[in-house]
Amino acid sequence: MNRVSYLKQIFLISVLGWFGLSKKTIIFLWQFLSKKTILDRTIIGFLVLQLISSSLGWFRYEIKFFEFVEPVSFGSKWNFLFFLGSAIAFVWFSFWQAHWILKAFQIMESLLLLFFFLGIVFPNTLFTDMQRTDDYSFTTAFYGFAVGLCGSLLLSLLHYRGKPVSHDPRLQN
Repeated sequence: MNRVSYLKQIFLISVLGWFGLSKKTIIFLWQFLSKKTILDRTIIGFLVLQLISSSLGWFRYEIKFFEFVEPVSFGSKWNFLFFLGSAIAFVWFSFWQAHWILKAFQIMESLLLLFFFLGIVFPNTLFTDMQRTDDYSFTTAFYGFAVGLCGSLLLSLLHYRGKPVSHDPRLQN
């Protein structure tokens, strides 16, 4: 009987702890995003899409076992490059305060776009070891990464072209 009440208390404390942590995280994100402009929020949304889709499988193929068909998804060979670049770009854009960090963000996104297009042109080099392109298909995560990457780069290039990055005059170069 004592063990059951102990397990109930642990469960209750865990649920309340996760609820409190989730509540604090949502409040922090709400306050953080409320200070950003609509365009900044849109770029952050594209970056979140880019970051999430870089961690998912981009390619799908099917394995056939007699009458059973098993779909399998997998990422690119250089997935670490796309995930790490997306994570760095997300952090740089979300918390930047200087003009050089914005330039570094745009250079990082441009390099990711270059590697992405090179992977499309030469899939055996960057994406997969499968020789025939008929053997696999692209998943929605692949297209989501492309949309997130192009959207964040284009919006940042169009909006911040020649404008001061920070609204705080002490931080402007």
